[in-house]
Amino acid sequence: KNASGIVMLAVLINESGEVDGAFVKDTSDPRFNDPSLDAMKAWEFAPLTKDAEPTRGLMFVPIQF
Repeated sequence: KNASGIVMLAVLINESGEVDGAFVKDTSDPRFNDPSLDAMKAWEFAPLTKDAEPTRGLMFVPIQF
């Protein structure tokens, strides 16, 4: 039987678009939490901007299984 679910991560993005930290905001199955956090460490994003300048910020990222 395959398990499915979704993990909502809160992800702190730095001025370079790198992940500075992440935590589980919500989860449908705790078994997916650690794999989601491990995957997020390898992701990179376009930097968030404020007034056309790169800035640190928090994003919410859903990961579906």
